[in-house]
Amino acid sequence: MAKEREYRGSGKKLGESIRLACDYCKREGILTEILDKLEKEELVNMFKYEYDEELAKEAARLDGYEEGREDGIEKGREEYVKDLIMRMLRKGKSIESIVSDTDIPMYKVIGIKELMAAEA
Repeated sequence: MAKEREYRGSGKKLGESIRLACDYCKREGILTEILDKLEKEELVNMFKYEYDEELAKEAARLDGYEEGREDGIEKGREEYVKDLIMRMLRKGKSIESIVSDTDIPMYKVIGIKELMAAEA
């Protein structure tokens, strides 16, 4: 795989880089039993599958990162809204006033007020 990546890094297309890596391995006596048993095109297809699998894993990892990032942003927003409501309630603002000033749904404001009362 390292040799194939080296060829691909020099601008070769995937199939060509795989074929060149197979030729290199045969010349150097690397994996000769396998290379002698399989047709070069079979090897190309096998390596392409592995290559695609690597890309799929990387794409899945990036998707997971993005999803986690979005979850973190959402949790941060929720925490900010909670802190904002708590500060406003501590300053004596009414539920109706908080809803009017912030457009935060009344059920959220009431829930946070009840949470504060339970913690007190």
